[in-house]
Amino acid sequence: MKAMWIGNGLVKSHRWMVRRCGAGIFDLRSVRQLLMSRAGRALALLLTLLLLHLDIAPAVASTALKPRTARPAPSLPPVPLSVRFTRWLSGLLPLQRLQATPPLAPAPGLPPAWGASASVYGGVVNLGNGNLCLQVPLVGWANGVSFSLVFNSQANPSQPSPKFSIPRPEPQPEPLPIPPPICDNCHLLVDIVTECAHFTPDPTEPCSRNLCIVNTIITSTCDYKPLGDPNRNLCNAWPDPDAWMARQELRLSQCTTFDTGDYHTIHTIYIDCVRCASLDLRARCLTFPQEDIICMMGVLIATAERTPRYTCIFPCPPSEGGEEPGGVR
Repeated sequence: MKAMWIGNGLVKSHRWMVRRCGAGIFDLRSVRQLLMSRAGRALALLLTLLLLHLDIAPAVASTALKPRTARPAPSLPPVPLSVRFTRWLSGLLPLQRLQATPPLAPAPGLPPAWGASASVYGGVVNLGNGNLCLQVPLVGWANGVSFSLVFNSQANPSQPSPKFSIPRPEPQPEPLPIPPPICDNCHLLVDIVTECAHFTPDPTEPCSRNLCIVNTIITSTCDYKPLGDPNRNLCNAWPDPDAWMARQELRLSQCTTFDTGDYHTIHTIYIDCVRCASLDLRARCLTFPQEDIICMMGVLIATAERTPRYTCIFPCPPSEGGEEPGGVR
């Protein structure tokens, strides 16, 4: 009878709440009236009995099942009521237990249907492995073909996930820079230089106004490095006595010079397989650049050749002492 009375009270209270909610006036005053009614007192009594059952039933059951011959076990601290109530609710309700640190996924990629994830603008974050997946659509057609921009943070080696960590290499000392050789890179040099005619090395000799000289230069040279190692020479320029380095043509032509007759260094070539030697090619009474064609079209009077020509030889010929030139000395 008592159980039927409690059940009838709950049914009536439920119907009364449905009517009040349907009328749109369910508020705190309605809750207070429900708690002050017979149904509310019955509900409070039911919750009290439930709490007493949770608190007393485990102790009574453990006392009834305890054997009489067993030695008294050491007393354990009682389990709080809130803990037992939480365990009871977790056993009845299908709640997902969230952890502060979710377990790492076995493989990178999108979160599975049962995994923890967080939505962001344009994608999702897999809370199991820290992977960020973004997909931004660009264009699409009615036939189902579309293009999108896709980003996967675990595909970028600069952003490793917590699952896979890259060990940081230990800093290594910087190697000392090796100085380059004093001379290397043998290459060909070709040039044409015109000058007003002169016949003695005396710088005071006047430059001719009716005769010019066309100098054709063909030789090899190496690159010189002022900060290079003077004990290392890799220049392969070697003299060839059978070939000329400069061919001079004396021609009849009007000639105008822009200097006072002093010698000028036209080129400095670096030669010799044994040591890095320098050789200056100089000239005087140089003409204006626009007069080069006029001088070359003049009437040829005489020619002269200057030897030797330097040629790139690989490898360098051995020196007189038996040592291999061009190496470390």
